[in-house]
Amino acid sequence: NALALHEAKLAGADDAVLLNAEGFVTEASTANVYLVERGALVTPALDAGLLEGTTRRRLLGLARELGIDVHETAVRPERLRGADEVFVSSSVRGVVPASRVDHRVFDVPLPGPVTGRLRDAFERRADEEAATWRAAQAPSS
Repeated sequence: NALALHEAKLAGADDAVLLNAEGFVTEASTANVYLVERGALVTPALDAGLLEGTTRRRLLGLARELGIDVHETAVRPERLRGADEVFVSSSVRGVVPASRVDHRVFDVPLPGPVTGRLRDAFERRADEEAATWRAAQAPSS
């Protein structure tokens, strides 16, 4: 993953998309990968060989709560290039929209509508959980 990220940076990219032996997308070098097609959220299925992170699990749950269709399936790289929106997520960076995949530049304002809804919901949930944790840590009077 570190080598892929290094090579991506040398090529002027922010991250690298990793593929499994069959040529399907698994994840980015340090994040999970998602695409949006016709309002639905698509992400590689776990059996592609990706790491299931807590952020991924939360985002898929939030998408369902928001009424966004979620599809965990095999994803070829060309599907990313043809998507309406692409983003990555990690516990460190949160939800980060992609402005381009290879040479395809996304012509929607960033974040796109679905990515924006998910990012806002993710940040709101994180803020709520942090407030609950802080309240539980406060000394009782």
